[in-house]
Amino acid sequence: MLDHIEQLIDRAIEAQTQGNFLLATELYLELLKINPRDPDANHNLGILNVQIGRLDDAILFLENAINSNSEVCQYWITLADTFIKMDRLLDAKQIIQQARELGHEDSIFNKMLQHIASVKNDNEEKDTLYHDPPEKLLKKVRKLNVGGDEKKFFKILLRALKEFPKSPQLNEI
Repeated sequence: MLDHIEQLIDRAIEAQTQGNFLLATELYLELLKINPRDPDANHNLGILNVQIGRLDDAILFLENAINSNSEVCQYWITLADTFIKMDRLLDAKQIIQQARELGHEDSIFNKMLQHIASVKNDNEEKDTLYHDPPEKLLKKVRKLNVGGDEKKFFKILLRALKEFPKSPQLNEI
């Protein structure tokens, strides 16, 4: 029986390496029929699902791998990386924290956290482009538009649009 299981895993890995994802999936699922908690089969099937873009399915298999054997650091790394690919940064941070609480210390976790922080900062900067300017500035622009100095109006409006280019309220003026 063990020889059969080893042959299945070897064939599945070979098929996955060669890009024969359908055969690899079938072989991993056959392994999981024998032992649903097989951490390697779950992990490898999770990686395969990442490769084919089925990230939600990948999460299930990767979590099963960790639940079956939480002592393998690579399982945690793969799960955190998958969450990052899905832009589920909070989940990735939580997985890294859980891994560290269990004693996993890998330099890749620091790189992942740095990446998460930089993505978060980039997203925060991008978000400011979509916010409206302060109400005080909007009132000033509207007042100048209605009956004020046209030159001053365009100067202030252009400056506001530079800072808040996607502001619906400024673009309606």
